[in-house]
Amino acid sequence: MAVKTKKNPQKPKPRQRFAKGRRPFFHDDPAVDKLLAMVMALTGEVAVLKDRLDTHERLAAQGQVATPQNIEAFEVDEAVEDTREAARAAMLARVFRILALDDNARAAAEKGYPGLIDKFAKL
Repeated sequence: MAVKTKKNPQKPKPRQRFAKGRRPFFHDDPAVDKLLAMVMALTGEVAVLKDRLDTHERLAAQGQVATPQNIEAFEVDEAVEDTREAARAAMLARVFRILALDDNARAAAEKGYPGLIDKFAKL
């Protein structure tokens, strides 16, 4: 049901596109929260692209052309969705691995990375 405005009783009120209120912060530095939000948005975009690429590959395996109509009409069965969900979970585990580490393991991982860079830079 559309909400009618007082100016034009026939025209529905446009939908709100952004959340109201203040942005929730989870870290001490708001910049970290903004960066995390950007990483999450990019991760979501990559997940969608991977699903679309999977659809292209499955259509090609069936001998079909990957037209917009064929892509949109592609039916994802339970096995395909399970495979895609496992790939998404693995990607999220890789993206957020550093957050899952405890402080000591995180410090060791961060310390070890520059050492690896130096090692391979000298080769």
